[in-house]
Amino acid sequence: MKHLILLLFFLVIPRVTFALTTFTQFGNPDILYRGTYEELNAYHQRISEALLTANKYNDTELIASLCDLDCKVLTASGFYESAREMGQLSVKAYEILLATPEGQANTNLFFDYASALCNLEEVCARLYVDTHEMMDLHTKATEAIKQWLTVMSEKDLSDIDPETALKIPYCDILFSQILYSISLMGRDYVECLEHVEKEIAVVEELYKVLDMDPHKSVEYMMAMQAYANIYSHVEDYEQALHYWTEAQKIIGEVYGKQSRLYACSLKEMGWIYYSLNDIQIACEYFNKSFEAYQAGGFILSAEMADLMNLGGMAFVNCGLFTEATDAFKQGSIVFETTCGKKSFPVCLNKILSIYPLWYTNKRKQAKKLMTEILNDSTFVFTLIPQHFDLN
Repeated sequence: MKHLILLLFFLVIPRVTFALTTFTQFGNPDILYRGTYEELNAYHQRISEALLTANKYNDTELIASLCDLDCKVLTASGFYESAREMGQLSVKAYEILLATPEGQANTNLFFDYASALCNLEEVCARLYVDTHEMMDLHTKATEAIKQWLTVMSEKDLSDIDPETALKIPYCDILFSQILYSISLMGRDYVECLEHVEKEIAVVEELYKVLDMDPHKSVEYMMAMQAYANIYSHVEDYEQALHYWTEAQKIIGEVYGKQSRLYACSLKEMGWIYYSLNDIQIACEYFNKSFEAYQAGGFILSAEMADLMNLGGMAFVNCGLFTEATDAFKQGSIVFETTCGKKSFPVCLNKILSIYPLWYTNKRKQAKKLMTEILNDSTFVFTLIPQHFDLN
């Protein structure tokens, strides 16, 4: 993409700051980042009511848009199984639309379809679904982006409205994020770094034109998280900690220290310290994260369940096996509610639950639980090959 041409074009359009998602019609995107559990749940209820009306009038485009929006809201709320269902409904609705002449003529549907695919991929990643399904979503999103950009390249710039024009660099950012995710699944971490660097370049260019600070944007914050994720994968925990610290600064300043994102950053930093075998500092971060999630009301969120798993492992390392068992049990209840009883997070929770049983000489119970896991077809045949290096 020729950013210089885009830059010149942006200089003549109004300074707009709206989000390029379904939120432009139905609300403020900040609720995803700073909203409490109650606020997100209330927003989900409003979307559900709007969906009833859209279904009544058979408004497929509105249905697709609302389902995509609800996918994002439910993901932020920590209800991944429901979020995935809404994401699938959104993608299906967009595909129905794009199969019609009217849908093909509505060029922005390609962008919205690509966004919906990426939102579905995000929640699928949190559920650790099969990599083939993830790659299918990436392939479809890539093709939709290419189709949209092809159509846009044939248009006269003077005929493009400001909101559509702003989608062009956001499309570039989205494309970089897709390529990053594909490289991450392929464990090509050098390519991952290259894609994040390209994304940051577009973000800085875009926000410069909008006369805004790019280093306080959600896109820049996500890029810092991506860097941290890469370095965690290669076990360079010092670098991972550095980039999580950078991301946390943005979150604290822009969204507040009581936000879900800030609680998540504390949890991830605690995990890094745990990986560095600094259990005491790790526990301090886990406690702070728990307090932040609790303050936002996210007790029944899958993110809180993940934190319970991490806390349980910390208890195991400290020899506090009763406390570890309690943490894993609480995490299991939340995971079953938010991710589904047959999901990978539930399987992982069962695996972790073996540790306190084994260390307290409850070997019979431990072996029984291990047998149960190994007989779980979802875990063995779908998930093991992609989450454990068997080569």
